[in-house]
Amino acid sequence: MKIGDEIVCMDNCYAEELVIDKAYLILDINQRGNFQLQSVENSQILPYYYDAGRFEPVNTQEIVVSFGGIKITLFDDRSVMFGGSVGTCPCSDEEIDALVNALLTVSNC
Repeated sequence: MKIGDEIVCMDNCYAEELVIDKAYLILDINQRGNFQLQSVENSQILPYYYDAGRFEPVNTQEIVVSFGGIKITLFDDRSVMFGGSVGTCPCSDEEIDALVNALLTVSNC
């Protein structure tokens, strides 16, 4: 996920201002990978940064792989999300191919 993406809240535990199934836009991503958000419904900017694991992307092509209890999501813009943590830059084709090959190799063992 990146700045400008529309996302949906899946977990509002301990965050009264978040609403389950409500859409938000990502305005900023801090060094920890947490999101600053704006409500799509009323354009209100939320006061805090929120953990990326609380959200799912909207209208994004993705491939999800579960490996060793870690959910790995490959998005159509070549970015990768590991267990709810957002990477800082998109992966190269070679990195994606290496990940897929590694997963296939381990699954065949």
